[in-house]
Amino acid sequence: MPHELLLISGRSLKQGTSSNQGKLTAAYREETATLDLHPADAAAAGMADGGRATLASVSGQITVTCRIRKPDELQPGMAFLPYGTAAGYLLGGETQGTGMPEAKNLRVWLSPVKEEGSDG
Repeated sequence: MPHELLLISGRSLKQGTSSNQGKLTAAYREETATLDLHPADAAAAGMADGGRATLASVSGQITVTCRIRKPDELQPGMAFLPYGTAAGYLLGGETQGTGMPEAKNLRVWLSPVKEEGSDG
């Protein structure tokens, strides 16, 4: 069963430093497709650090790599995904007249990706 979270999207430090080398670099693409999770949410979803997961919203779904943060770095029930192509698939097109999609408190569902050859 998918684990429900509230997603926050924004800029990360690593995203900013890797964008200096270009948004087409592996470092930038990797950072913008990495989801930060609280340890309790990772455990509830059956996710390990570095594990691949499907993240879905009412607007779309993507595959991300999960990064488990320290308990004091993120609130339980919330996840962080840097702005980028991956986040764009989840945010949808509604801008409330601002020109920027709503990127805070987006309801999403997290499910581990089943690896080929696994029994899970």
